[in-house]
This record gives sequence, structure tokens and C-alpha cells, in this order.
Amino acid sequence: MAVNRAFGCAWRLSRAHNDSGGTRRCVDGIVSLAARDDIAGSPVVVRARINNLLNKDDELAYAYNTPRRDARAAHGRQRR
Repeated sequence: MAVNRAFGCAWRLSRAHNDSGGTRRCVDGIVSLAARDDIAGSPVVVRARINNLLNKDDELAYAYNTPRRDARAAHGRQRR
């Protein structure tokens, strides 16, 4: 039985800047990971994702906070 796996990583890097309120924001990197596992011969698919892995407190825009770390998992069936 063959196993097909996929892994991914997203890294968003922001440079040091002042927000519109004058607060100095430092250089920050937000890391997110994802994985998918398809088992050949089986209709089952498993997916998992972790956003903001290092739980960084970052603000994309004034008064808009990036969500803190969260994780999601799902399973389903493939159509054949």
C-alpha cells in the first residue's frame, strides 16, 4: 500500500516599522505548517495545519491583530 504525503511551510516576514499610532514594530516572522496524508487504496484523507507556530504577537495593520496560534485537523473521504 503506497502512502502519499505532502508537507508545507509558510513564512511571512515583516520588517521593522512604526504603525500609525507611532508604536515601533520589530522585525517579525510568522511560521505556519501544513500536512496532508493520502493512503492509496483507501478513501481516507487526513489534513492538519498549525498557524502562527511560534505564537508571535504581530499586527498586520493598525488595529488589526494577527490571530494567535491555532491548530486545525480534518479528515474526509476522497471521491473515486
